Amino acid sequence: MLKDLRSKLVARLMSRHVAGPGISDALPICRWADARGIRTNIEPWPFANESANSMKRNYITAARSVGPQIRDCTLGLKLPAIGYDQGLFAEVADAAQAAGVKIYFGSLDHESAGEYFSFLERVVAQGHRPGCTLPSRWMRSLDDVQRVVDLGLNVRVVKGQWVDPDSPRLDDRKNFLEIVSRLAGRSRLVGVATHDVPLAETALGRLSKSNTEFEVEQFFSLPLNCMDLAKRFKCNYRIHVTYGGEGIPYNTRFAFRRPQIFFLMAGDLVGRRRYPWAGEPPDSVV
Repeated sequence: MLKDLRSKLVARLMSRHVAGPGISDALPICRWADARGIRTNIEPWPFANESANSMKRNYITAARSVGPQIRDCTLGLKLPAIGYDQGLFAEVADAAQAAGVKIYFGSLDHESAGEYFSFLERVVAQGHRPGCTLPSRWMRSLDDVQRVVDLGLNVRVVKGQWVDPDSPRLDDRKNFLEIVSRLAGRSRLVGVATHDVPLAETALGRLSKSNTEFEVEQFFSLPLNCMDLAKRFKCNYRIHVTYGGEGIPYNTRFAFRRPQIFFLMAGDLVGRRRYPWAGEPPDSVV
């Protein structure tokens, strides 16, 4: 019974953080953002047991949908969703390029990092230039900075959901800033993806002293609390919009160690938080 209750609670939490099952649910949020000069990143999440071919079609549909109507919307792609298949990726990449949409790869669990970078290196050798993600909860990300710099890729820096099994007590905030410092002046674009405002402020301050372009990115369903920072540092502000299968933007294991996350979870459960685009029909924001 307790297991069933936990499953229902987790499902309730997860459902608050996807725009809906399809691209038509995500587009109104992207239009709302675009009308206000906010950049977007859109990412379809797979449903349970969804095939790699089905996800390829979802990614292509996403690129073709946002390309003609949303300015500077990037497409987030998870490699396991297409089975690390280079052929499927090439189809998605070609469709995204035709639509004028850039691709980036989201981070995975620590065990998949080696395969992740091997895939990156192969597709770059074929002429593709996807962006990539470095999680600050992993010690290896410090060394991976050099790999992405050598590949000439844009980089998003995130805290990440999964801890480093070899360094479980790693200070992810300190490591976040060290990764940013190593990228500053060496990467073409660095995305600071966090809802930790003091951390974002320090990271942006370091990047502003280099010749590297930078931006702030935040998950669409969590508090959009870095808009003022983006204005102060005169950089782009981007929101990450997900749809499709259920997912969750925070790890419940960390909730009691991070009070702000605990209160966000509580707000999700009682359903009291309203999003700025809620109740606003799509036609009113185009």
